[in-house]
Amino acid sequence: MQFKVANDILTGVIELANFAHASNNGYHSYNIFVEERECSYTHVPEQDVLKKFS
Repeated sequence: MQFKVANDILTGVIELANFAHASNNGYHSYNIFVEERECSYTHVPEQDVLKKFS
């Protein structure tokens, strides 16, 4: 998936999709691993997701 963090656009793999409170407030987030930076980005909000790859 492609997402933005500050002014960067990164591509990574979803490690975890968090929809635990989706029914209450519609908030979805992801933990995304970015191989080129060798780190995970946690709690990335759905509105910061630019593109999902299948």
